Amino acid sequence: MKKRLFTLALCIIMAFTMGMSAFAEGTPQWIEGETIVVDLTYEEFVEKTAELNGISEEEAIQLIDEMRTNTTNGGATPYVDVIEHYQSVSKTFTYAKNRNYRAESVATLLLKGKGSYFQIEGVSGCATRISAGTSTASWIQLYNNYHATFPSSSIDFSGSGYFSDSVTSSSGVSVGIEGFNYSHSSGNTITYYSDTMNLIWTYRTY
Repeated sequence: MKKRLFTLALCIIMAFTMGMSAFAEGTPQWIEGETIVVDLTYEEFVEKTAELNGISEEEAIQLIDEMRTNTTNGGATPYVDVIEHYQSVSKTFTYAKNRNYRAESVATLLLKGKGSYFQIEGVSGCATRISAGTSTASWIQLYNNYHATFPSSSIDFSGSGYFSDSVTSSSGVSVGIEGFNYSHSSGNTITYYSDTMNLIWTYRTY
């Protein structure tokens, strides 16, 4: 009788353990935040475009003018007396294994329309970057892109990367960072990296 009870208990424990393992494997590496939309003036649009592309504001103006020319040649916006509108859109992704670290996918959009109807005509800047972490943390971007057929009422963003951070230990002993993996050490400074995060989301104007 005792042997049967032991066998039954063992089966229950094994089933529970397997279930927990499956749950852990299915847990995403990131937590998706809300979409943030900020309306910009033209001056702010130029400044933000320059920031995201790592270029001067003069170069950003040239980039925007080229984008305007391309959209004009496309002739896709169905109004004659349209107006331009500028937006910064972003979404934050929190690293699930250590919520002190967050990355964001951000883009600057040129829109055209009339009244309450606006469509995305182009993207002047697009990047993924760190938005929260320690003073020594950095975001290593592996991939960043977007997809849409302009003009469009929606745009798909896709990016990936990981966090890198370092800890200085007076003893040189690895102290670790929660949710991070060991990378390398130099003297008393130990560097760690997170798992890769995929920053995939869709922005819609309506």
